[in-house]
Amino acid sequence: MNDLERKKRFLQQTSELYREMIELTDHDAIKRYLAFRIIVNAMSFEDLIDHRRYPTMRTIRDTLLAHKQRSDFFEAFHAVDHIDRRSIGALLDFMSRQTHASDPRLRPLEIQDDAVNRRFRSVLTCVLKCYEQSALSGFRLTNNFLAHTGSHVHEISSSDMAGVFYRYNSSMALFQLSQCIFNNIHNCGDFAMSTRHAKLDMILHAQNMADCAIRDRRNRYSIDGLLEVSQTTGIGDPQRLVVLSSDASFRCLYNSIRSVRNGLIGHMDGAEDLSDLLDTLDQLPISDVHDLVNLVDEAVYDVSQTHRAILIRYNSANEPFNNPNIRAIEGFAPRPYDN
Repeated sequence: MNDLERKKRFLQQTSELYREMIELTDHDAIKRYLAFRIIVNAMSFEDLIDHRRYPTMRTIRDTLLAHKQRSDFFEAFHAVDHIDRRSIGALLDFMSRQTHASDPRLRPLEIQDDAVNRRFRSVLTCVLKCYEQSALSGFRLTNNFLAHTGSHVHEISSSDMAGVFYRYNSSMALFQLSQCIFNNIHNCGDFAMSTRHAKLDMILHAQNMADCAIRDRRNRYSIDGLLEVSQTTGIGDPQRLVVLSSDASFRCLYNSIRSVRNGLIGHMDGAEDLSDLLDTLDQLPISDVHDLVNLVDEAVYDVSQTHRAILIRYNSANEPFNNPNIRAIEGFAPRPYDN
């Protein structure tokens, strides 16, 4: 099998693994969190074969990952209405039809071995339920790209500051879900493939959190982060992010994580051999990913303390309403994922 076919198989098989995971939860937001990885894979797959068929899904991916976006996005476009079983099934079918060669080494043991599959499903069902209870249950203030539930309050705004935190909070939520999965499965050798992909998700969203804080100027499609928006609008004091942007340890962590992200998940590197890309992923310490997130989030928190408009948005990532008098919230409720 040539390397192009192996890369196609890698993306397709990963997506099948995430389809399996989606079936293990009844919560629509978690289904869409997991489905976002299939969208990312499918867009990489399209680029790999130079055949783009799903522009709406590309818009969704690009917007969350801090690329240029439609000016009316936060006012008129609800991405969750486009992420459901039918649309994700179309992406899976597209990748399957375009993938002809087979490589058993790329097929997750979590899928191909019945006994491992039963254990995997049992563990992941518990993990996803615990995540739901801790991060999504009840009435909340949640400015999150994919977490519309009908019982959460959201900001609907097209301002640049709102856009920064809509993306930042979304990637923080997806990072936390993948971290929860990683922490509960990485010690099981039979779950090696799902562990690897949870790590990749953490890498994707760790870098995106950094790009939402400080614009990635090496990517001509990137949009302003909190640093640039604060400087342009005069809202808050972004000095803490200015200092971080020139910090050598931050730049070193960011560059190593960016290298893996750009080779395997944000994009699929067409030139480097897949085996080498996977070796680079496996050699990256997971502690580096945590360190990057901690450095970025500490700096964003510090900047949020300098202006109420930033603090409110920082605190709206996932804030439960602990008021017993609240009986209902008439929020935006998308169609169920499984419709």
